[in-house]
Amino acid sequence: MVREHGIVAVIYGGTVVNEDFRDKQVADEWFRNKYNLRLVEKDLEVTGKYRYDEKVGTGGTFGVNYAGMGGRILAFNYRTIYQTEDERMALHQNLVIEHYLKQFNEETITGKQQATCGEPCMAVCKKMNGIYKKDYEPYQTMGPLCGIFDQRAAEKLNHHCDAMGFDAISGGGVLAWLMDLLDEKLLTREELGITKLPRWDTTNFDVINDSLHNAELGCELIDAILERSSILDFGEGVRKWSRIHSREKETALHDRLVYIAFSRRGWMVPNQYWVAGALAPMTIMGKYYMVYSNDFISPRELGKKCAERMKKELILDNLGICRFHRGWAEELLPEVMGSLYNCTDQFLRAIDVLASRLNSRNSPVFWESERNIDYLHTFLKRKKEIDNDPHPELSVWLEKFERDRLEAAREFWYETLKGIDENLREFF
Repeated sequence: MVREHGIVAVIYGGTVVNEDFRDKQVADEWFRNKYNLRLVEKDLEVTGKYRYDEKVGTGGTFGVNYAGMGGRILAFNYRTIYQTEDERMALHQNLVIEHYLKQFNEETITGKQQATCGEPCMAVCKKMNGIYKKDYEPYQTMGPLCGIFDQRAAEKLNHHCDAMGFDAISGGGVLAWLMDLLDEKLLTREELGITKLPRWDTTNFDVINDSLHNAELGCELIDAILERSSILDFGEGVRKWSRIHSREKETALHDRLVYIAFSRRGWMVPNQYWVAGALAPMTIMGKYYMVYSNDFISPRELGKKCAERMKKELILDNLGICRFHRGWAEELLPEVMGSLYNCTDQFLRAIDVLASRLNSRNSPVFWESERNIDYLHTFLKRKKEIDNDPHPELSVWLEKFERDRLEAAREFWYETLKGIDENLREFF
């Protein structure tokens, strides 16, 4: 914030509302009028995933996501997208269900190690094990994505990443990428200033010892990045570093990195869901301003739905409501603004304009990585072959990919971008 924008502090305030809407009777009246339920009853209904889901016998983003993942598992720097469904299912069962998730359930869920963010909240979404907070995405990127399927190993790497000030999702994505390059012998230990190589042999994987080994390698890589060991200097960003060393290696190192590119140097690792929306060319990614449904959605429609999702999320962001309560908040809050300020229409119009203005600054770049294209292509194939998705456009897109995968990917990307722009441009 200081370097790029000159901002060292943000000061904000509010206005006084005569009606004290902190009185639960006032809030309950809003909920009864909308849902015929009290606030606590509706909130219990919509936050089940984050508290405890009886259908899968676990809770929190970590527990619920892994419990139902099955063949959608992403591991070993996304290499699982190239495996058969049976191979992915076996990996998920043997390494996740029977060990990684089992540890979480025994330690955190059964032990009821959970807390709120500090607010009196029904979700109690902070799933803990001692000092370690167990969320899906950091324990996915610095878990299975790095070849780690043991809680002790994942805690070690996550804690070191946090202590060194790295974003967990992007940090884990970069570590998995570097491990992949080491495993493929495209980079050497000497070039990265580390002593270990990854243990990614899935046929003989030792879930405890190999996970710990890979976590220790991840910690070494973090230290090497900070120390700019040997050639490992990310001072100007991963994309530029990859371009420079790809020329030296005569191979595109970034083809194994799954990332979203923005403008000349911007990049980020996507949210960890094997869906088309995770790679959408939205103006802000990483905050779920996109659709991450597992359904196949035609790209033009996907873009429009992502734009709508962005506006819904902006309602929550601008009113300071946690998105875990979005099941009621995004539809009720505009009415609350009407009740308090008599400005429902003006508020929604302001959200539309804000989304449109944010989109006017969008500078997305078509996917630079071969693995991005494979990520989308294999998602589409799995929808057809495993999920038997009947959507008529799915077969059309698969035929396009069979004819020319690069051109098909480019068309899919542009169609998604068109849908985004069509939804947002009219409000600018």
